[in-house]
Amino acid sequence: MAAHMPAGESLLCIFIASHGAGSVGKGAITCWLSSLELWHTINGTPWLGKPHLACTVKGATTFTPTHLIDHPDFPSQSNSFTS
Repeated sequence: MAAHMPAGESLLCIFIASHGAGSVGKGAITCWLSSLELWHTINGTPWLGKPHLACTVKGATTFTPTHLIDHPDFPSQSNSFTS
């Protein structure tokens, strides 16, 4: 497993651009990347997701379908369980 780490920033950008843009929201992309970063940390491998990855995430989230965006006017599903 360690032979495949660290994941290069270009590979991470390609992953987000091809699997995230237009398919999922920012929350899902952030969760994916946080999970990958944690996996690197657990395995003592440096995390290489830096400035280009941040730009890719920002760009990918511009293609988020409107039905996946939390609108402040409407209660989100998670907020409706707490009332």
